[in-house]
Amino acid sequence: MTDPGEPQEPGSTRREEPTGGFQLDGVSLVGDPSVAPEVVEGLTLLFDATGFVIVGPEPGASRRVAWSAVTVAVVGLVVAGTDGGMATPLDVTASGRTVRFMLPARRVSQAEVSLLERRILEWKGPPGPEPEPEAGAYSARPGPWPSPGGWPQSAVGPPPVRVA
Repeated sequence: MTDPGEPQEPGSTRREEPTGGFQLDGVSLVGDPSVAPEVVEGLTLLFDATGFVIVGPEPGASRRVAWSAVTVAVVGLVVAGTDGGMATPLDVTASGRTVRFMLPARRVSQAEVSLLERRILEWKGPPGPEPEPEAGAYSARPGPWPSPGGWPQSAVGPPPVRVA
């Protein structure tokens, strides 16, 4: 973390703001090729208690997303990134559209990813309940466990002894 009054060092990826917000640089956006270019590189994400701002890739371009508009924000497990290196995915669903940001390991440390996870829980809150699957649809969620009293099994133990 650096003091907001200090100039940022080249290669530094995060600056913590006095408001508790922070920024991540060098982020990629992996989008739907039918809607936009497949990958947009060189973005900066600015996070705070009200939401986050996507800055770039053109100078002056930015878009604010309020936490109230976000239905899902999930930090995933490390995968191969858009540049061939390792990256952590951040999947965000807002206004019915899901996008994936890739946080490259060469620019965003695991400590910063952990901070992001904690702050998302703090600012956004825990994820809501999963929607119920449609009838006949596969669900990865396990069903409820049956209660032990409802099982038609005999008690565990040796078989009964027959006396003649």
